[in-house]
Amino acid sequence: MKPIERLTKLIDVKSIVTLALTFTFISIVLAQLDIKDNVFQLFNTLISTVFGYYFGKKDSKETN
Repeated sequence: MKPIERLTKLIDVKSIVTLALTFTFISIVLAQLDIKDNVFQLFNTLISTVFGYYFGKKDSKETN
C-alpha cells in the first residue's frame, strides 16, 4: 500500500473525531482544569461510547 493511500485512510471522519476527543481529554487532565464532576463523567462516557463504537465494530470487508 502506498504511503499516500495510508494517509488518506488515516484521515477519515472517525479518526478525526477520535483524535479530537483524545486530545481534548488529555488537555483537560494535564491542565487540571476545574470542571464539575458530572461534566467530566459525561465527557468520559462520550469518549468510551465513541471508542467502543468505532473500534468494536467489524467492517463487512473483514468478515467476508
